[in-house]
Amino acid sequence: MHFTVDDVEAAARAARAHGGTAHQQGLYSTEAILTDPDGARFFVTVRREL
Repeated sequence: MHFTVDDVEAAARAARAHGGTAHQQGLYSTEAILTDPDGARFFVTVRREL
């Protein structure tokens, strides 16, 4: 599953705050793999302006 978000860092912090994990390629990355507390993985990517 894949979601676009305005802020990848905020999404990663929210995942961690709710018992999940975040796998990122450094600070200010444009994408991350997040895992919910049950182990399901999903991807988030920063929303780009058109």
